[in-house]
Amino acid sequence: MQFYGDYHCHSVHSDGHSELEEIVQAAAARGLAEVAITDHGPGVLGIGVKNDGVYVDIRRQIEYLRPEMDGITVLVGAEANITSLEGDLDVADEVIDQLDILIVGLHPY
Repeated sequence: MQFYGDYHCHSVHSDGHSELEEIVQAAAARGLAEVAITDHGPGVLGIGVKNDGVYVDIRRQIEYLRPEMDGITVLVGAEANITSLEGDLDVADEVIDQLDILIVGLHPY
């Protein structure tokens, strides 16, 4: 099986161990065409981003690194957390509008 992209990567901004540049380099080294940085939302205590503005900062960092990316497409996203029975998320709509990809999940801890 040939993999095209990895759309669920966490960086040091949440519970990952790699800087953004390291994630992109690893994806390129594996021959991927796309990679998405999708750190945990701020509602996941202890492992989420500090606040949803971090996603805007990640986008700025990716734009700065873009000239060094050797043709790999880097998407900026979030793994938002469902916070209510109505389906509310821990990432604001105005931030979601700036994302390329959104993963939504339940993290009951």
